[in-house]
Amino acid sequence: MNIEEMLIERYRAFENIDAGWDFFLYLNDYINFIYETQETNKIIKKIEKQKSEEYKNYYLLKDKVAKEIGDSKKKLLMILKKNEFDEDSFKSIEELNAYKRGLNPKEDLAEKRIMLTGLRVENDNKIFSDIVRELLSKDYGKLVEKFTVGNSKINNTYVDEKISLSKTYKEFLNEKERLNNIKKDKIWHCWWHLKYIPEIFNSDGIGFIQIKDDIEDEISEEDTDYIVKFGIISSTHKSSNYAFEPDTSKGFEKEIKIYKKWAKRLHLYILEELLVVKALVRKEKNIKTSYENGVLSFRGTKFNFGSKQLQKTLLDTLFKKPKNNWSNDEIWEDWGEPDLIGKTLKFYTAGDEINKAIAMELKIKDFIVKTTKDVRINPKYV
Repeated sequence: MNIEEMLIERYRAFENIDAGWDFFLYLNDYINFIYETQETNKIIKKIEKQKSEEYKNYYLLKDKVAKEIGDSKKKLLMILKKNEFDEDSFKSIEELNAYKRGLNPKEDLAEKRIMLTGLRVENDNKIFSDIVRELLSKDYGKLVEKFTVGNSKINNTYVDEKISLSKTYKEFLNEKERLNNIKKDKIWHCWWHLKYIPEIFNSDGIGFIQIKDDIEDEISEEDTDYIVKFGIISSTHKSSNYAFEPDTSKGFEKEIKIYKKWAKRLHLYILEELLVVKALVRKEKNIKTSYENGVLSFRGTKFNFGSKQLQKTLLDTLFKKPKNNWSNDEIWEDWGEPDLIGKTLKFYTAGDEINKAIAMELKIKDFIVKTTKDVRINPKYV
């Protein structure tokens, strides 16, 4: 049974299940198979690289925003400390103190803040902008004028103020919106809805927060949302085998419908990629390896070793009998060197250099196969 057949077999195990916990058990097996099988794991790595490239500018901007807002926070906290503003007189300061106490769910203000946005930079920007806004409204504009831009001033009152704790913040939000607009069409968005399921199943934690903390790989703020969407995590019962126990009174029809969509799209994508890989392998096999006067033609690429005497001489010898396993004695004899005593195995170094040149272009590192006693062209390439 080949990879495609094994993948299809695992997919069919849950394809027609419309209700019940078994759907997620078989889906978990399917995702584990993708992780553990070399061919499909390579496809997943490619998908994950696409997401990484797509988010590169986003994370650069986010880091910059975090630093800028961090600097503004320090300055604002110094202003609050120096002027000893009473928390009871400022709603925004009361909310800040609730936030600083660790977002205790028992505190309505803190709970409201964490539900407002999932990103720390957005939480911080909202909370500290509210402080600036409230200070402006209570005639403390002078204290926070460094955080306002494009202001006009009438009798020490700032009007039409635009508050800015980070000059990069708007650019960051635009980039975030761009990603939100395009991700629904991206295969990595589909994969991210599924990729954490095996880790969730194997977690020792109970409930979302503990499971999230228990997952070994660091989960970014952005990726946390994919875990939240796996709604069964809301269960609080622990079983002996899984991180959460299903509520047997539920059929999970709604959740299954959603995850079927993600699984089907990923499944079809992986099957297509496996076909592409097979086609490339067939094409490569049909392109013959040839050599003439220092020029090696391999996998559709020409390598000119004409000016590299040792590499050329070794290839001249090996291609006299390309499928032959050449012993050291045979190579030295072909080179007209009857006596090996005191001589270095120059052809051994030459083989390394040939492999390096090919690896730089084709990522293939084993064109020349060698031991301390013999050298040959890898049989799978001739």
